[in-house]
Amino acid sequence: MGNSVKEMKAANMIASDAIGEHILGNKEAKQQLDTGYQEFDKKESIISSMDLNNEEKTDIAAIDKLHNEFEDSGKLLWEAIIAANFKQDEGVNAAMKKYDESREKLNQALEEFESMQAAQMKEARTRV
Repeated sequence: MGNSVKEMKAANMIASDAIGEHILGNKEAKQQLDTGYQEFDKKESIISSMDLNNEEKTDIAAIDKLHNEFEDSGKLLWEAIIAANFKQDEGVNAAMKKYDESREKLNQALEEFESMQAAQMKEARTRV
C-alpha cells in the first residue's frame, strides 16, 4: 500500500506540473494532466480494493474528495488560462490560488495517510 500512496503523490505531481506547462503553452500539457489524473485514480482504486479498516476507508474517502476538488480547481484554472489568452490576470490569479490550496490539502492528506501506514507497518513488525 505504501508504494501506491507514493505513486498517488507522483501522479498528483504530474497533474500539477501539467498545469504549469499549460500556462507556458505546451500543447501536450492536457495529455499529461489527464495521465496524472488517471494514474491517481488507478492507485486509489488499488488501495480501495484492499482489506482496509474503517479509519483507512474514511481516510481514502477524504482523499478521494480532495482529489475531486483538485481536479475541479485544475479545470477552472485551465479554463481561466484559456479565457485570459494565456496571460496572467485576476481570474487566473484567483483560480491559481484555489488550485494551489486544493493541491496542498491533497498533498497533506496523502502525507498523513502515508505516515499512518508506515506507523502501522512498524508496529506490525515489532509484534512479530
